[in-house]
Amino acid sequence: RTIVQGYHDLVGDSVSMKSQVHALFRGCGISISQGDFYINRDHINRLVTEEQNFVANSLYSRIAEIETQKKSFIEIFRKNMTTLAPIKRLATVPGISVVRANIIAAAVCDANRFENKHRFWAYASLVRHIQVSGGKTYGHKKIYGHTNLRAVFVGATDSALRGSSSLRTYYNKLREQGKCHRDARNALA
Repeated sequence: RTIVQGYHDLVGDSVSMKSQVHALFRGCGISISQGDFYINRDHINRLVTEEQNFVANSLYSRIAEIETQKKSFIEIFRKNMTTLAPIKRLATVPGISVVRANIIAAAVCDANRFENKHRFWAYASLVRHIQVSGGKTYGHKKIYGHTNLRAVFVGATDSALRGSSSLRTYYNKLREQGKCHRDARNALA
């Protein structure tokens, strides 16, 4: 769990640094394309002042350091996959990478702590509790659980939909039954 939390912090730092680089160039009226923008330091030459160059160099250095550290975390995640059976099984699910499998295992710890799959879905923020009494619906109550799990499952769903696995077939079946994209994707997640 500590490794996963450290990885989340590192990803947050990476997003922050990249946003700062983006803002620096945008503030100078320089349009940027995604691709290799955050890796290729040649873009710094497009900046006008010495101060902008200094800040950009500093940000690019920190981004490079963070990317190196992320690789170290991913190596630990791969090692976990070889030594921990639940992570190894999770990584076989289409859309769930080694990183996502480690995040799920860290959040769930022990699947037996959930009474049933519905409780787990609520914990993962994938469903809402519908308040019904006497056949009338009185509202939807959001269950507060682990928001990172929702992000992991929705991200895994998006990855699985890009492939041609059985999950894609299930998604297509739901769409044929008349479900909109959002509802079909949530059902798949």
